[in-house]
Amino acid sequence: MDLKRKSMVVLFVICGVIFLGPVCVYGEITDVSIDPVVPTTSDPIAIFVSGTEGYGGVTITDSVFTLQDMSLYLDLYLNVGPMAVVTDWSYSESIDPLSAGIFDLLVRTFEDEEVTSTYPITFEVIPEPTSILLLIVGMIGLRVKQKKKHT
Repeated sequence: MDLKRKSMVVLFVICGVIFLGPVCVYGEITDVSIDPVVPTTSDPIAIFVSGTEGYGGVTITDSVFTLQDMSLYLDLYLNVGPMAVVTDWSYSESIDPLSAGIFDLLVRTFEDEEVTSTYPITFEVIPEPTSILLLIVGMIGLRVKQKKKHT
């Protein structure tokens, strides 16, 4: 590269930083999933979260999980580096088994106490198969007992 071309590149970079300010790419949560996909009332649930952030290096400094009725919240507090580079990150957390029902999970990321990204999902927790089987056997037993009583 000749001197004239190098000078133009340097001038362009300097002008871009001076007039446009530092380039920042804001990140987002790109995926949230749970395992097992359809949990039962006896399954612990693993929550997997991944995303991108527009800085050099991302660490999750804290996480807060809350359960309110049928709504779950997972708040992730990010500490990001100073460079304008897109960085992938991931996080996982396990929670205790939940009661049967349909749950809404909202994952949020925070930087400097400000929400920077949200990602909602809905999933269903079903009764464990053994409980359903015992319920059916119990109902059949009651029915047989009622029939014997009437004869």
